[in-house]
Amino acid sequence: MTRHPPHPVLKYRFAICFFGEYDMARWIVVFWSLFFIFSLTGCLGDDSDGELSDWNGDQEVGDVEKDEFEGSQLLELTGCEGFFGAPNEKTGIEQGLCGPVCTCENGEFAPEYDEAFVAALKEWVLLNPPEELTEDPYANPDAYPRRDDQFCAVMVEDREQKTYRLQTFETLDELKNAGGILTHTTACAKCSSLNSLAFLIEMPDQTDPLRECGLKGLGGDIEQVVTCIVELGFERPCAQVNAYNILNTSEHCGTICMQLLAEPYQNEDGSLNECIQCDEDNAGDIFRALAGRARRNAGIPAALCRPCENMTHIVHKYE
Repeated sequence: MTRHPPHPVLKYRFAICFFGEYDMARWIVVFWSLFFIFSLTGCLGDDSDGELSDWNGDQEVGDVEKDEFEGSQLLELTGCEGFFGAPNEKTGIEQGLCGPVCTCENGEFAPEYDEAFVAALKEWVLLNPPEELTEDPYANPDAYPRRDDQFCAVMVEDREQKTYRLQTFETLDELKNAGGILTHTTACAKCSSLNSLAFLIEMPDQTDPLRECGLKGLGGDIEQVVTCIVELGFERPCAQVNAYNILNTSEHCGTICMQLLAEPYQNEDGSLNECIQCDEDNAGDIFRALAGRARRNAGIPAALCRPCENMTHIVHKYE
């Protein structure tokens, strides 16, 4: 509601009653001086540095627009049914059980990301990239504890230049108060960049390509595996995480995985085949601790379908 100044006639009558006609000219000068001072103070609002806020005459008092960007949204959905993913001919799950939608008791999770969104993600520049691995993490697992109770945020440095940093927060409130944009649950790590997010969206089925890279490391040459994975599109620290995971799986699950090489990823009821389940049991925790971002904690569909109730329901938005 626009606030109008008092009618001139009312001001004149008030002035006569209070000052008398003799002081009328002086009152007019005093009134308009005070009016200007209080009007300027109102424009300053709560800015402690004294700079003028954005303001125009069409806005209501107390409804000044703020330059605040609403980024990715974490949906609090409960009672979700079915499987979430992007199944293909190699998935194996019964048709109709899995799709890129989760139907829940209090809403629906159905994120959609087009080519333009993926291209825009790749334009962002990470100013604090993760360090490369210098050891086999599976030889020292206690050094890489998994933290599922933390949150990874994109902290925009320059929106026009599209530069950002990654930062881990203990709570969502701390993340929001710091102006962060949630990019996945758990701590930030080697695969938490926006480029890694773009790659997950762009390549729903990474299982077979990673297996092929793994075959190049059967003699124990980790660098050949890393190079192969980088050529797929992974950033090097993230490629190292995947390479060590592949070699660890080969060591602990090699026999069963060779037997199931041509078999579907999942059984018809949605359970994982023995090879993939063996990988999850032997390497899952360390992989997730090192990678940071995975499909489940970032809400991205894959050819490997996951129960909707196990997904983090994030709708990504960074600009």
